[in-house]
Amino acid sequence: MRSLGWVSLLLLVTLLWPQPASAQSQGPVYVVQPGDSLSLIARTFGVSLNDLLAANDLTVNTVIQPGQRLVIPGLEGVTGLLGTATVELGENIDILSRRYQVPREALLSLNHVANPDRIYAGEALVITLPQSSAGNQPQALPTIDGWTLQLDQGVPLLAAAASQGVSPWSLMISNGLLSPALQFSGEQLVALGGNQPLRSWPWPIEDVHLRDLPLVQGSTEEVYVQLTGGATLEGSLGPSALHFIQLPGQWIALQGISAVAGPGTFPFELGVSAQEKPLAGFAQDVLLVAGNFVTETLSVNPELLDPSVNSQEAQEMAQVVAPFTAQRDWNGLFQRPLSSGITSPFGARRVYNGASAGVHSGVDFAGQVGTPIHAAAPGKVVFTGPLEICGNATLIDHGWGVYTRYCHQSEFDVKVGDLVQAGQVIGKVGATGRVTGPHLHWEVWVNGVQVNPLEWLSVQFP
Repeated sequence: MRSLGWVSLLLLVTLLWPQPASAQSQGPVYVVQPGDSLSLIARTFGVSLNDLLAANDLTVNTVIQPGQRLVIPGLEGVTGLLGTATVELGENIDILSRRYQVPREALLSLNHVANPDRIYAGEALVITLPQSSAGNQPQALPTIDGWTLQLDQGVPLLAAAASQGVSPWSLMISNGLLSPALQFSGEQLVALGGNQPLRSWPWPIEDVHLRDLPLVQGSTEEVYVQLTGGATLEGSLGPSALHFIQLPGQWIALQGISAVAGPGTFPFELGVSAQEKPLAGFAQDVLLVAGNFVTETLSVNPELLDPSVNSQEAQEMAQVVAPFTAQRDWNGLFQRPLSSGITSPFGARRVYNGASAGVHSGVDFAGQVGTPIHAAAPGKVVFTGPLEICGNATLIDHGWGVYTRYCHQSEFDVKVGDLVQAGQVIGKVGATGRVTGPHLHWEVWVNGVQVNPLEWLSVQFP
């Protein structure tokens, strides 16, 4: 998981910028962090740049420094220091309110939230921070650990507390209840203690987490789920149905995030069943951010830019990589198919013959005709043959929905059905298909989506 945006707030603030007393009284204060800009701060707190400048007697050309204190206007009734905290998977507005000890309505107001049910994982929420007695620096961010207690229909609070060995008075305080005699209808309460982060998992889900938040265009995501008992699991991330593998103590799925997926929210859903009967479901949108991609300008044969040719080849490859093999053949990092340098990165926005025409779906390695190409990982060859765009290509199934493709070859050294090992020569570099010269175009597919191959050279999946 990525670290919270407020971590640096916990450091001692040594650079305190003087502010006019009249400005300081206009609203709460934010301590500038490294990388902040006036426009970014204005967007974070949902205020106009002009109002932010006016509240702090600044101009648009003012250069702000880490540690500088800025008044945030327009937040009526809010005082003190402001920070941000990243929403984790399974957190909702009520859990966030308890975790950071910020009133629910204050959280909604601070973040201009119109629909409390649409809090998404990876989102940076504005929260208030306690100050030291001197008032010059923030104290450590308050958090509450614990677990959630799902009440059955008509179960009194006292009975639920007794069955779980929890103090009813603790449940009352942590959930803002007025009487231990209250009865509930399948509601979820927070029980403090246990050194576990509060999460809203319906039984029999015990834990869910993603390897990275927020998601990034072109990356590979890992989904981990822990269940109680002999339940089965299905789910989806964005437009893709997840293929879960059951391992000791957890379920895991790998999913590629498209390099052209629109930044914003990405739906994530889980469904749990037992004996073909639904037991529970969980859904929460997650944040997807843009990748850092370059733009390239190339000149190629205009005939190979025909959309129908591109579409036909894409459909053919989608069918080849659709099967999910439950056996995983690789272990550890993938290997480079060539030791030469990279001439074109993954995700580059391509401009062909003066017109935008797509995104680079792999990584290009420099090479001369006849240079040996090596398999990146163990697997089974599922395709060899000529393609209009990719030229002579080899495609290897590594299991768990992971495939690699090697394009523009001059020769094949393997055939469909062959089992190959990491580093084995599978072909030779060539200049077939849509090329400007001899090279190797290398791709990694994860559950039907092309991802950044270089990530697989530095990150061990799963």
